Amino acid sequence: MLQKCSTSRAVTASRQPAAAAAKVAKSTLSARSRVVRPFSSGAPSMAQKPVVRSSTTTMQASALDELTLQPIKEISGTVRLPGSKSLSNRILLLAALAEGTTTVKNLLDSDDIRYMVGALKALGIELTENWETGEFVVKGCGGRFPVEGAELFLGNAGTAMRPLTAAVAAAGRGEFVLDGVARMRERPIQDLVDGLNQLGVDATCSMGTGCPPVAIKANGLKGGKMYLSGSTSSQFLTSMLMAAPMATDEATEIIIKDELISQPYVDMTVKLMERFGVVVEQLNGLSHLRIPPNQTYKSPGEAYVEGDASSASYFLAGAAITGGTITVEGCGSESLQGDVRFAEVMALMGARVTWAPYSITLTGPKAFGETLKAIDHKCNDIPDAAMTLAVAALFADGIINIKAPKAFGETLHAIYHECMDIPDAAMTLAVAALFVDGKAPKAFGETLRAIDHKCNDITDAVTTFAVAVAALIADGWRVKETERMVAIVNECTKLGATVEEFRDYCIITPPKKMTPAPIETYDDHRMAMAFALAACGSDPITIKDPGCTKKTFPTYWEVLKTVTKN
Repeated sequence: MLQKCSTSRAVTASRQPAAAAAKVAKSTLSARSRVVRPFSSGAPSMAQKPVVRSSTTTMQASALDELTLQPIKEISGTVRLPGSKSLSNRILLLAALAEGTTTVKNLLDSDDIRYMVGALKALGIELTENWETGEFVVKGCGGRFPVEGAELFLGNAGTAMRPLTAAVAAAGRGEFVLDGVARMRERPIQDLVDGLNQLGVDATCSMGTGCPPVAIKANGLKGGKMYLSGSTSSQFLTSMLMAAPMATDEATEIIIKDELISQPYVDMTVKLMERFGVVVEQLNGLSHLRIPPNQTYKSPGEAYVEGDASSASYFLAGAAITGGTITVEGCGSESLQGDVRFAEVMALMGARVTWAPYSITLTGPKAFGETLKAIDHKCNDIPDAAMTLAVAALFADGIINIKAPKAFGETLHAIYHECMDIPDAAMTLAVAALFVDGKAPKAFGETLRAIDHKCNDITDAVTTFAVAVAALIADGWRVKETERMVAIVNECTKLGATVEEFRDYCIITPPKKMTPAPIETYDDHRMAMAFALAACGSDPITIKDPGCTKKTFPTYWEVLKTVTKN
């Protein structure tokens, strides 16, 4: 069950990032709680704020209140991806815990990574930083942080908060407090704290909410058997895995007591741990693991951070929708990231994909006189890219029999899609659903067709075009950077869709014609990047607070402009 956490106002203003976490109204939802219909009078009124057009430079997007994207006819070109956020923070922490010195290359420069770097320095880790080149030198502590206790402020960085909670319990000594911004104080961590308690760690959620701040009286990790929930966040398992090798008395045995979501991220963690020289035994896949005690991470000397596969999905989907050809560099067939398989989903829908070890080239079906076809696809291996698939779905010609889009001479089809494995990309799929009425590309002479697709977090309806977000992913959405379920419902409705919101998923019926409207991003980077693809229709799209992309892709708007044809 999803844990409810109260919002705290206690975080001081000086510690909050410039763009404070915007709150999304929450409601208690029944099995079928409400139907939100599009605004009949067009876009809602909004205050006059600075706006930049996509025809001008986007270098200062982070300082703007709004950014307006003109209609996009085609997305084509080459994109060098920024380093993966998930890999950046995992590699930094493992390098810090290791014996020896590690040179980390292609490190992402973003808010979340800077919070991790700041925390490691507060824990006494020596780092040589070069943010311009993305090259860092980390002197490991050999499994014991030098400081005796510390207060760590981690903003809204879940990839820092969860792993560091377990790491200080195992490698720290003394009293530690881990805290963040108001939104972080709404994001559950009790399951991880409970797991640590089972192993004898004195850890508590000090405000009694099941969310940060977390207080830990660290005296090492002894090991033992623990039962851990995997249904809220896979980061809890990732965190325990990275801490477990440092147990001193006995092996750590981790048993997942329910269902594990976002498994590709755990696979990534295990592979990285092995690269740093430790052993993880899988007794029953990722549901039952054993980690021998008294292991020491060993520096591999150099660690390269792959390009972010979730960020690649926006450009791959854009080319698939518009009939362009895009090459993303930085991840490919050798990638550790599950979201790299988003390209396979696009291939199933009709795009042509060419793989190299560290790059992917995709051409949308329009270029071949074909449509983006429907597929029956399980997406357990592309967790964050599900949101991108949601936006692409808006361009399908689905079950509702809506007029064909202009790019292929046909329409994008509806999809029935469960996206348990592509949680962050489900938001993008939701936006794509808006275009089922005929905004799809015509380059291939066919439509972007509906897909009958199981992705555990975004499902498509049967009788009307629907993108439904299934329970596990929906719950995952509700504990992300914002409550993404409510955010998706609100913004798709603005664009003219009729949205049925359930407790754990939503059904989107795309509009016959997109209604131009300003898109609220709720200080959520993926809301901004996913909904940018809504500009692949015939009307401009205004993105509010475009600077929120600094969490994972600070130069997103600049890069998008380089591959966009209006």
